[in-house]
Amino acid sequence: MKIILVYPDIVDVSRRYQVNTLSKYPPLMPLGILYLAAVLLQKNHEVKIFDNSVWELPNRTLLELILRENPDAVGFSTTFKNIGNARIIAKHLKVKNKKIKIIFGGPQASYFAKEITALPYVDLTIIGEAEETLPRVLEKNFECLSEINGLCLKDNYGNIVSTGNSTPVEDLDSLPYPARQLWDLETFHRKWPNNTIFTMITSRGCPYRCTFCSLPPHCRKYRARDPIKVVDEIEYLINHFGAKTIDFMEDNFALNRERTYKICNEIIKRKLKFSWRCDTRVDNVTPELLAKMKEAGLRFIFFGIESGSQKILDFLKKDITIEQIRNAFSWCKELGINTFASFMLGIPGETCADIFNSFDFMTELEPTQFSFQTYVGIPGSELYHYLKKNNLSCDTWENALLVSTKQLPRKETIRMEKEISFRSKLYNLLRVFKIALPKQDYDYHYDKKAWRNILSQLTKILLRLKENPEKAIRKLKLIGVKIKLLQGKYKLAIPVLVYVNLLLGLIYNLHNEKNKAKEFAQKALSLSWDFKIPYQIY
Repeated sequence: MKIILVYPDIVDVSRRYQVNTLSKYPPLMPLGILYLAAVLLQKNHEVKIFDNSVWELPNRTLLELILRENPDAVGFSTTFKNIGNARIIAKHLKVKNKKIKIIFGGPQASYFAKEITALPYVDLTIIGEAEETLPRVLEKNFECLSEINGLCLKDNYGNIVSTGNSTPVEDLDSLPYPARQLWDLETFHRKWPNNTIFTMITSRGCPYRCTFCSLPPHCRKYRARDPIKVVDEIEYLINHFGAKTIDFMEDNFALNRERTYKICNEIIKRKLKFSWRCDTRVDNVTPELLAKMKEAGLRFIFFGIESGSQKILDFLKKDITIEQIRNAFSWCKELGINTFASFMLGIPGETCADIFNSFDFMTELEPTQFSFQTYVGIPGSELYHYLKKNNLSCDTWENALLVSTKQLPRKETIRMEKEISFRSKLYNLLRVFKIALPKQDYDYHYDKKAWRNILSQLTKILLRLKENPEKAIRKLKLIGVKIKLLQGKYKLAIPVLVYVNLLLGLIYNLHNEKNKAKEFAQKALSLSWDFKIPYQIY
């Protein structure tokens, strides 16, 4: 059969809902459908991958490309961010060609399998991992499917029937390498030339109980690949694709320490020269393990911290402590390993004070990079059901819940997201000069319309720093004068003036005029302290 596997483009609704979590990010190699494609190729099916998160084509154009191929079946890989586009494409596809079988899969389709299968243009939905399920469906030519686990389909009378969850792949080493040759690497590298990262996995599943995680219970069982075969694939990526950086896209790379040591030792033994990144938990690392990982090429490690409050961590069932977090970041810093600290804000039960404490905790950890993402209730998670049961959401988008609680109403969450965003910009600029950010929280008043033009000019100046630094300095000083004239009218004048001084300091720092740079940075800090500026900017 001829099958097209489609990853629809993500819809960015972050501005509409004022939630940074709903933003669109640069794509990564979609390992899920690439593994599925590889299995189908082994069964002698003709397979193509249409990843519209890379192409970014209008849905109409993508539809025409699919119809031109005249496939027997089209599979859509869905998340809550792209299922809207998947529905649009699938609906018009069925209208144009009723013979094409439409299959939905992925996290969003798994959670709402019955609702999606009820759509008139969907033939069936795959629940969970598809590598064992889809080949059997194709082998039976979409007939007599009731004995295959992991399906939701319509019977002869139009009733929705579920055959239960799919069987997760127990032996991951039995799977072929993902069919990366089918993915449009050329377009990806042309659009994102600085992103030369290849992705792979060494395990699936996660046995931990974090309440915000949407991994289905039947997929949580931890299954790991053989260390030798993991390094075989690394060597394959280096030799066939020229990979220089590999990102291990799995829930917990270092869950099994013994296996992690074996992978690292095998990399060192083969003298493979590449850098790599991974996600893991702070309670899974030790100084010795981190040292071995660095020796094997580890350059960046991602930790999900979520909060600086032990109360919130316990509510989320993270099963980690503040001290374990401090230790992990301290060890990484000593070893020179770059770190990413991921925080959430707007968690049920969280207060403004908790969020500020999380930010202050982040500055204590001093990660290389960090993010504060507003919590959104993702379908399938324990916390999602808690929100629905206790009526703690004020809005939804594709079944994802926007949270509003007594401690942190929705408007306050929006305010805190923007406030933390400005604090983050201020912190990142200040640490260029090794100056600590004051630990304070403030009320504020602003007039968004009055300052939009000035901040737009600041953004343009930032883009011109390298082209013409002298002109940039003159324009920044001019904006500073304008702000001083207006600061009696608007309180937001002071934080913008702080921002201007920091930018001036940054320019001088780039041109190795360290004394001038320090002078402007200190001036910015002095302004922020004396006038008690709000940590908010548009």
